[in-house]
Formats: sequence, C-alpha cells, structure tokens
Amino acid sequence: MRQRSQNDNETMKEIKIAVINYPTASQSALYGIVEMLELANTMCEQINADVAFSASIYKAEQLNSNALVDVVILPPSMSETFFEHDFTSLINYMEVMQSQGALLA
Repeated sequence: MRQRSQNDNETMKEIKIAVINYPTASQSALYGIVEMLELANTMCEQINADVAFSASIYKAEQLNSNALVDVVILPPSMSETFFEHDFTSLINYMEVMQSQGALLA
C-alpha cells in the first residue's frame, strides 16, 4: 500500500488498483468494480477511515509494468473464446506485478 500525507499530517493509506480492460472483458463488471471502489471511498470518508482506493482502468495492450499497483483485477470474460486470444503481454504484466507484491484478483 502506498501512503500519502493529508494536510493535517495524518497518514492516509492509498491502495492503487489496476482494473484490466482486456478483449472480451465484461464492461459492466469493469466499470462496476471502479464504481464500487468509488463508493467505498465515500464510505471511508464518512467514517474517517485512513484508507483510500485509487482505481484506474488500463487497456490490456497499454499496460506499463513500471507503474506499480497494489492490486490487479481482471473482470470476468463475456466470451468462451477468452483463451483463444494471445495475452502474452497481459500475463507478463501480471507476473511482474505479482513479483513486486501486487495481489492478483
């Protein structure tokens, strides 16, 4: 988890989350995950929790393994042909992220 300072010098934990938009990914699940995390941030603010979720959507063909994240989420596939696609770059990205401590979900 990354940490950032607030104005009052308290430490806020920021959890960086990559939601991967790969071919055949369920778009409703993709955006629903991000929306759920935004709602979680609202709830955290209301109860003064010291955590914030920073979710970003990344296209599978534009992944950057130099941009560290805490969690990588793959939404469910909408097609049975998921395994017919060449996801070498996605697999490599996930291996690098996991080796750097990211949780894969």
